[in-house]
Amino acid sequence: MKKLAAATGKSKETTEAKETTVRRSEQLFTTLQQHFHPGSHSGILHVQVPDKDEAGEKTNNPLKAKTWRDETEPQRVEDIILNRNIEDFSQAKGTPFTISPLLDAFEFTDTTAQAENLLDREFSRISKIWTKQPKLH
Repeated sequence: MKKLAAATGKSKETTEAKETTVRRSEQLFTTLQQHFHPGSHSGILHVQVPDKDEAGEKTNNPLKAKTWRDETEPQRVEDIILNRNIEDFSQAKGTPFTISPLLDAFEFTDTTAQAENLLDREFSRISKIWTKQPKLH
């Protein structure tokens, strides 16, 4: 917030007031939409994706994108989101829960008591997973 105010040369209060106005406008729009179109469901109607880099070449890298484009075709929007989710999910490869011994101890969608014990920090109940009790920092 401070960086935005400093970058635009406006006070923090002015920036906060504008953000509040935008939030209220969005809430009003949502309320009106629900009133005039009851039962309609809104979903993701479009996504912005990287288009071209500084050299004008096509890119999929958001860090290198100079321009972005809107995708509005429903199947294309779905494909983009699913591919992005797969890409994000695959980043877990090689982390503790994707290799032994934790992979062997917990299933992918584990909702067992053992998983609950881990979430509740009840490590003594799951100590059989490790050859010795782990140190948590």
